[in-house]
Amino acid sequence: KAAKMGVKFIGGPDGQMVGIEEENGKVKGVRVASGKVHTASKYILCTGAASPGVLPELAPHLWSKCWTLGHIEVTDEELAQFKNCPVVDNRELGFFFEPDPETRWIKICNEFQGYQYRAGEYNDGKKTIKYSIPYYASEHPGEGIPQEAMDGIKKLIDAVIPQFSGRKIHGASICWCTVGLQDTADRHFLFDYHPKYPAKEFLLATGDSGHGFKFLPIIGSYIADALEGKERGLKPEWRWHNRPWGHDDSRPGERVKDLREVGLGEGSAPKL
Repeated sequence: KAAKMGVKFIGGPDGQMVGIEEENGKVKGVRVASGKVHTASKYILCTGAASPGVLPELAPHLWSKCWTLGHIEVTDEELAQFKNCPVVDNRELGFFFEPDPETRWIKICNEFQGYQYRAGEYNDGKKTIKYSIPYYASEHPGEGIPQEAMDGIKKLIDAVIPQFSGRKIHGASICWCTVGLQDTADRHFLFDYHPKYPAKEFLLATGDSGHGFKFLPIIGSYIADALEGKERGLKPEWRWHNRPWGHDDSRPGERVKDLREVGLGEGSAPKL
């Protein structure tokens, strides 16, 4: 539908943003991996968990984070038993979903503070900030998930759906999410014009904080309103501002670990 309305989708190196091209204090274009520069009258940055990587000045405002998941396969009889099951959430251990009718897989996610991959550095003129970037399975195939995460998934199964204890875990993976699992400090979105460009040609629409996907049917209308300068899309809570960072008391665990501490990433311990 979007293509029929004139939207052009660009993939590959021509569609992989690596930075902004500036000229006289304005955005001249978006620089991509192939070396090309795409130009427009207005720009919207909706890069989810990749946002600090393509725009390092976002590092003080956003954290790229990830969580882990796995699946168990059920029988046809068990599929019928769990049909229309709501999402079951144990705040200390994790949650699971209704089984997929085609694969017969139940998606299971263990709950914890999340992981980061602090491989980027940004200097704001006063100090150097280490920031997280996604560590994608597409670029590092076969690495799976940390052993402690696998243990967490099995612990959830044993406690909440013990009839499936001992089942093989399929499709274990790390999830940065389509819209990115990067958090703002207060979990509000970041919808605002980049303050560096006073002409207001560069809109930030990111900071989904792990709950943006559930707004998929309506969130685009708010971004469109923000682009047009309407108050509905530029709420005070969503503006660019310093947000206090603190411990996430809604999730178990003491701190956010780096993936390299738990066996993934360059210079890490052996993988699962």
